[in-house]
Amino acid sequence: MVRFKVRDVKGWTFQVVAPDGMNLPWNDFEEGTAVDLAFTPEVWSWQGEPRIFLRLKGIRRRGGD
Repeated sequence: MVRFKVRDVKGWTFQVVAPDGMNLPWNDFEEGTAVDLAFTPEVWSWQGEPRIFLRLKGIRRRGGD
């Protein structure tokens, strides 16, 4: 499983989880790259507190095909 963080245009930061075996195009990205994500939001509990994370379905550079 791969985990990384993304920040939206309003400054909110989200933990993203990608399943094992997902072919991620890491060479297309560097810190600060704008991306489009396809994801399913999920909630888990950590130390009794609910946490929202995004289960990644797909990722691409913003404006890419």
